[in-house]
Amino acid sequence: MFPRMLGFVFITLSACAPAAPAPQTPPVPAPFSVPATPTANPMPANPDPLLARFADLKPDAAGKVHLTDAQWEKRLTTMQYQVTRHAATERAGTGEYEDTEAAGNYHCICCGQLLYGAGNKFHSGCGWPAFMDEANPGAIEYRTDNSHGMERTEIVCTRCGSHLGHAFYGEGLSKTNVRHCVNSASLLFVPKKN
Repeated sequence: MFPRMLGFVFITLSACAPAAPAPQTPPVPAPFSVPATPTANPMPANPDPLLARFADLKPDAAGKVHLTDAQWEKRLTTMQYQVTRHAATERAGTGEYEDTEAAGNYHCICCGQLLYGAGNKFHSGCGWPAFMDEANPGAIEYRTDNSHGMERTEIVCTRCGSHLGHAFYGEGLSKTNVRHCVNSASLLFVPKKN
């Protein structure tokens, strides 16, 4: 409706105005391609054998991985599925990586995105693996979580939306004053090769 009104107004005004010279046609720009939006951590071309399990995942143009709930359930263990897809939490002190001190990297168990380097891991005494910062800016999304009668900051993988755990601030436990409290079930540790 609005464009018709403009057309009507234009016709009415142009009928009253003196004739104007014909507009020049602007030059047609050369064809170009729009590059895909870069992801926080693109899929590696020749991944480590531990990361080969993610080779069948095809991120969309925005770099996101989308699977159905049934597809996620088929790919993951019961604990991994409950934690990453339904924001469950491992019992404190039971996670595989809580005491891991080896050099290497921690990736998302769902899509393989690099999340944390072992150099950012520290012992917080909380019962879950703790990291002071993400490996690559943009690998983790921070969301407000008001569940369980408190306000916390949920951390999720930006590539596939997997729940990782929560971030806590101002505790004085790390040099960044941040603690990412992460469920081991949401991670895949890839040891550094010698």
